Amino acid sequence: MRPQKLSREQILNRCALQFKTHGYAATSMGMLAKACGLTKASFYYYYASKEALLMDVLEL
Repeated sequence: MRPQKLSREQILNRCALQFKTHGYAATSMGMLAKACGLTKASFYYYYASKEALLMDVLEL
């Protein structure tokens, strides 16, 4: 079964929840990918770094 496609906003909302729950330092790219239903490699396609992702989350 193929994973469902998430919109950019859905990805950012799920990642924001992970940052809120675990804190920035304790949140790994693997945790973020899992929260979005993606593999870690697929997640890196969207965001090359946790810092870049955080900047987009903060702009929400």
